[in-house]
Amino acid sequence: MFTRCGSGAKSWPGLLLCWLALGALGASGGEAPVTQLPLLEKSKRVPWSEAYQKRSVHFNIITNTTQKLADQVSTALEQQYGDFVSRFQIRKEPKEALPIKIFAERAEFKKYSAGTGQGHTEHAAGFFDPNKMEVVLFWSDDPDDVLSTLYHEVTHYFVSLYIGRGNA
Repeated sequence: MFTRCGSGAKSWPGLLLCWLALGALGASGGEAPVTQLPLLEKSKRVPWSEAYQKRSVHFNIITNTTQKLADQVSTALEQQYGDFVSRFQIRKEPKEALPIKIFAERAEFKKYSAGTGQGHTEHAAGFFDPNKMEVVLFWSDDPDDVLSTLYHEVTHYFVSLYIGRGNA
């Protein structure tokens, strides 16, 4: 991947892939990047009707895991947003904060997904819905996988901002 970044990054998709491959999901403004999420004890999970929320300028994190996770995800995504806007010189701000729904259980994720018409989410860990303008994923008990999925799905949103459509 590193060699492709040197020679194949002449277009915005190439630049975006290099940005992702080189770990540019880091901090902006001198803050340390969020690179880890906490382990989640099953006893800490709450029903979706009691979900925690953390609203920031660009994201609204909704989760039935823990408030700490919501806070950390919010910080990580704001860092990623700042980095993306800076690197790709995005001038247009989104009108609303993007909802990020993190379900504590895969079964909850699958049930929600079926109700959105997303279809084949059997092997998916998350998705970006350009029609509802939201990111949906589930907690997999592997914080690295959750963070990777989160960044991947939010990147679809960033690309939709960059190209001016909600279908990336």
